Amino acid sequence: MSDVISTIKGMANGLSAEPTTELADALAEAGLTTHQSGGRLVLSEPLELLDTDLIRRSVPGDILSRVEAHWSIDSTNSYLMDRASSADFHGWLCLAERQIQGRGRRGRQWISPFGKNIYMSLGWNLPSRIGLEGLSLVVGMQLARTLRSAGLKDIGVKWPNDVMLDRGKLAGILIEMATPRQGLIGVVIGIGINLQLDEKDAGEIDQAWSDTRGALGIARNKLVANLVSDLLEELPRFADTGFAPYQDSWKKFDLYYGREVRIQLGENFIEGVNQGVDSRGNLLLETEKGHQIFNAGEVSLRALS
Repeated sequence: MSDVISTIKGMANGLSAEPTTELADALAEAGLTTHQSGGRLVLSEPLELLDTDLIRRSVPGDILSRVEAHWSIDSTNSYLMDRASSADFHGWLCLAERQIQGRGRRGRQWISPFGKNIYMSLGWNLPSRIGLEGLSLVVGMQLARTLRSAGLKDIGVKWPNDVMLDRGKLAGILIEMATPRQGLIGVVIGIGINLQLDEKDAGEIDQAWSDTRGALGIARNKLVANLVSDLLEELPRFADTGFAPYQDSWKKFDLYYGREVRIQLGENFIEGVNQGVDSRGNLLLETEKGHQIFNAGEVSLRALS
C-alpha cells in the first residue's frame, strides 16, 4: 500500500502513473478520478495533499510537539484521546486526508471524504480550575476570524460549536476532555471544515451545509497553518482568563443573537429569544417562563426564521 500512496502523491504533484489494478482500486476508494494520457494515468482534478513539513514551518515558535498527517484514520479526535497521557500530548496536531469514523457533537457522523476538506485535532492541556463550557465558542470565534482573513464573507457562529456560511454549516468543532491529572485537564480540540463537498458525499448530511468551493484566497495547507497559528495564540489567553472576557465579543459572531430560536432538550422543545451567553458560555434564552440558562451538553439549537 505504501508504494501506491507514493504513486498517488506523485500524481498530486503532476506526475503520471502506470495503470495497475492496485492503483485503480486505491484511486477508486479515495474517490479520485483520472484519465489517460499517453497510456498513463493522470489525475483529472488538482489535488493538494497535506504537507506536515510546510505546516510546521508556517506555524511560528516551537509549541507544536508533533505534526502528523494520516492517509486514512478512524477519527483524529479518537486518535489523540487515546494518547492523552503521552508526554507529547500538549501541542500534538493530528490531521487526516480521510476519516472512516469522523464524528461531531452528540455522536453525529462527520462526512469525511478523501483529500477535499480539513480534518484536524489538537491536543492541549488547560488548568483544571478553568471552566471549559466556553472553549468551543472561543475556538469557533477564532475559526471564523481565520476564515474571514482567508477571504470568506458572511461567516458566523451558531452556539455552541458550528461555523456557518450562507445559513449552511461550514465547519464543526468537537471538544473532548481526558481525565484531569496534576492540576491539568487534557482537551482534544477537533475541527472539521468543508472545503469541497460533492453532492454524493453531502447526500448523507441531515442538515443545511455549505463549503468554501472557489471562495478561499489561500491553499489548504496554508489555511491549516493559519488556523493552528491563531489557535496557539488564543488558547493561552483562555487558559489565563476562562470565557468571561469573551462574552461581549460573542455577540458579534452569534448568527442567532436576538432572534427567535428553538432548542431541543431530550424529547422536549423550548422556544424563546436568544439573549447571548453568560460569563461561562452557557446559552441565555428569554422564554414564556422567563429567563433560562442552558449548557452545551444539554441541547441543540435551531433558528425559527
